[in-house]
Amino acid sequence: MTRVSAQCQNCGSDQFRIPDDEEQDQMIRCASCETEIGDKAEVMAELRKRATDEAEKQVGDMIERTFKGSKGFTFTRKK
Repeated sequence: MTRVSAQCQNCGSDQFRIPDDEEQDQMIRCASCETEIGDKAEVMAELRKRATDEAEKQVGDMIERTFKGSKGFTFTRKK
């Protein structure tokens, strides 16, 4: 399982207030200091990107370990 975390750049808290509404332009705020983190669509897109990047890294690591030392296989990561 891939976990992605975020912290408030102002106070370091990892707790946020995320609006329940379906509207994507509502602001996510830090639960501790009320700093605006960003609109819901923007923050969720960034978290999805981080999760995808981390999952791709983990899969690449598993493939590399699986075929390490195998003849006939070359493993190159794309950048």
